Amino acid sequence: MKSFRGISGLFVILALVCSVMGSSLLSSTDGVPRQLRWKGDTIKIALSSSLFRTGQIKAGADTRQAIERSLATWEAAANIRFEVTFSDEQNVSPSGPVGDGISLITIAQSAENVLLFGKQAESHPATTRIFYSGSGQISEADIVLNPFQQFSTDGTFGTFDLESTLTHEIGHLLGLDHSAIFGSTMYPNHGKNGVYAMTQFNARTLSISDLSGIRSLYPENVLDLECCGSVVGRLTNSEREPAAGAGLWLE
Repeated sequence: MKSFRGISGLFVILALVCSVMGSSLLSSTDGVPRQLRWKGDTIKIALSSSLFRTGQIKAGADTRQAIERSLATWEAAANIRFEVTFSDEQNVSPSGPVGDGISLITIAQSAENVLLFGKQAESHPATTRIFYSGSGQISEADIVLNPFQQFSTDGTFGTFDLESTLTHEIGHLLGLDHSAIFGSTMYPNHGKNGVYAMTQFNARTLSISDLSGIRSLYPENVLDLECCGSVVGRLTNSEREPAAGAGLWLE
């Protein structure tokens, strides 16, 4: 019996640790992946009424403030602004070259929303679908919080942190992919609250990697000119030929 409890405890820890924060699904007019960004600096977001009447977000959580803080985090980082409205719409746009023109955040348990998770419904807390043109211009981005997962804003054991999850997904909405930098908001793997008795609030705050990524997409009028720099040069091998596939790490 002792051995069984030990194995069960290990499975619980693995379930908490090995959770992928979210992913982005791309829908293009030409099907060619490219660097994505919104054309202007003002992005309209609609909040589904499902967010405020779901049992998947812990009772008493201030859902609206968590959303507003997540949006404000990215607004403070780059030259972008969000216009937020409220909607009774529950479902994201179906797959196709173009959406319905509404960038929706929802948690409704509908077939259309659940379909986006595929086989990851048991592990992913959220996912984002992006619609963009052949030039890489985003026209719509929908965020679905997983209606089969539990969320909180106070670090409740076994739940995903709502603000961290939203901040990560809004990064995808803006055009960012996952980051390989551990500890960054856009790092793909973030655990549930309670791993090693720790809350999972770190993704609420952008790392230098996140700041550099978003400011490369929306660089105009950045006030903090000391934040970011650039390196110009070329990588070569020992024969002084171009080093194909080489990577460069700066710290």
